[in-house]
Amino acid sequence: MFFKPRQKNDLLFGLLKFRRAFGFFGAGFWEGEVDFAPVRKRVKIYIEAGRRGVSESQRDFYRELEQRYEELTEAIQNVVVDQPYGYYGYNFFGKKFPEPRWQDYELNSVFIPSSKKTDAEWNLSYRFLPMGEYYIVYFEGWKPTYGEIDD
Repeated sequence: MFFKPRQKNDLLFGLLKFRRAFGFFGAGFWEGEVDFAPVRKRVKIYIEAGRRGVSESQRDFYRELEQRYEELTEAIQNVVVDQPYGYYGYNFFGKKFPEPRWQDYELNSVFIPSSKKTDAEWNLSYRFLPMGEYYIVYFEGWKPTYGEIDD
């Protein structure tokens, strides 16, 4: 017997599918795609929530992220732009690594936490277009704390 994924059509996020994170009885998350206004493109969205669905506080968080995104970009750039150098080094397999520029990063996904706390952990994922790698910027509250390659 095959199980059909649980789906909901959320007024803000559109069609979302539920995914179990830890087997049959663990916590899970909802995934979908949204039009993220600040970057004028569709991005993936992951929302940490149980089977009952997304909370109003998570919708509020997303709305606030859209409003704050422009003011966060400078801090995000400071975390993510040098990540390729840290991972690949300046001399990548005998070739000079392309100069990382903010324009070479594309927002790929948004992860919304379940917590209502003001210092909740969440993240944004960016694709570095010249190499096709993904870099995650982690936040506590509205402050980026560190970045890492998603390998």
